[in-house]
Amino acid sequence: MTMNRFSNMELLGLPDCMGLSDKRKCLWLNINLCKGEGCAFKRSVSDCKLSQLNTFQRLANLSSLQQTHISEMYYHGKKPWNKKQSEKQKKILNRYLKILK
Repeated sequence: MTMNRFSNMELLGLPDCMGLSDKRKCLWLNINLCKGEGCAFKRSVSDCKLSQLNTFQRLANLSSLQQTHISEMYYHGKKPWNKKQSEKQKKILNRYLKILK
């Protein structure tokens, strides 16, 4: 049986963070152990999804030339932000934006 953050009892006390490995190491910072709730880089799954939605929304609002340049440089020529957002994603994004205001 493989261990993951839900089956490893030591990890249950740590925050729900996308940067937390199964070995309690931080994947984003060059440190050996997770700093816990006080870490400024802690992000949950929903925080990461919201960040990606916001990023894609900003990229979609750029000019075609700028979008092409960014897609070639960082996304191997693909433009994932041009995929139509589902209504559910739009509602989630609008809800979070209202909370942030």
